[in-house]
Order: sequence, then C-alpha cells, then structure tokens
Amino acid sequence: MRYSTIFTTVFLALTSALGMPQNIAQADQLAIGTSDASNGFHWVDAMSKNGRPFRIGYPKANSGHILTERSGLAGGAGGSTLETREFKWYSVDWPVGDSSWKEVTNVPQLTKYALYENSQPRIYTYVLHVYLTNTGWGTTYTFEDQEGDEYALTAFTNGQHSIDFNSDAPRIKRVKTDQEF
Repeated sequence: MRYSTIFTTVFLALTSALGMPQNIAQADQLAIGTSDASNGFHWVDAMSKNGRPFRIGYPKANSGHILTERSGLAGGAGGSTLETREFKWYSVDWPVGDSSWKEVTNVPQLTKYALYENSQPRIYTYVLHVYLTNTGWGTTYTFEDQEGDEYALTAFTNGQHSIDFNSDAPRIKRVKTDQEF
C-alpha cells in the first residue's frame, strides 16, 4: 500500500474521531489537499455550501502557534464528551480590498481580517485571512459571502488562518461561530 493512501486513511479517521466536519451540511466536506511550503500553511480542499471548491490554510505546527485545549468538556473519569455547541451569526461588512489587516470588534475571538483579490489566481480568485485568538481546540467559523455561499474552517490553533475561494459576490456579510465574548 502506498504511503499517501495510508496517510489519507489515517488522516480521515483522525479527523472523524476529532469531530472535524465531514460535509458542508455539517460545515465542510474536507479532503486532503496539498501543502504549500512557500507560505507556512497546510492546505485542505473543501466544498462551499453552494458546491464551489475552496481551500483552507491551517498554520503549520512549526510556525510558532500553540495548540490549545478545547474548553467545555464534560464527563467524569470514564470519559469526556463535547458540550452541545450553539452557533450564532454575526453581521459584518467586509469588502474586497487590499492585503492589509482590518480590525474586527464584533465577532468573538476573531480580531482582524484581510480580504483581497489573489494577485496570482491559478484556481482561486479571492483570499480571506483571519486572525483568531483564544478560540480553543476545534472551533468552527463559517463565512457567508454576499451571494449566500458559505466557507467553513475549523480552527485547531490560534493565529492566522486562510481561505482561498471563488465567488461572484465575494464581500463577506456574516460570520457564524460558537465562540462568545
């Protein structure tokens, strides 16, 4: 058996066991993507709510970010289970601009973003960077664009995360998360 097949099988089993979304109706449809060594991210291919492919950039482990433990675990010595997570939409108005960071004050644990047109669009036209703090392990953020399409990421580290996507109306209008202020 090839190493890539073994890796894919182990990765999918691990993501399923950790509760990472497996289809967009539940916030994703993730598949193993390629690693882009040039920018410090591991890339994962995904499918938007409306069926458009996009990719999620997770910080590499050696990029200085520290994994954090998910809060809200319940259960005794016999095991733990995650609490019921309540997701809430937050209204935003993020137009496509330049690659500089813009401050965010109305979305829990999301402190800044940058939304811009990809300068070298091979597959994806737009780039959304977000900076997350104190999110806990396994926190999901869903970004809705002006045409109602949704792009979800599950954060396992604090710091910068990235979404590359295509859209006819890329302005981000809402963000959904289970985080609180």
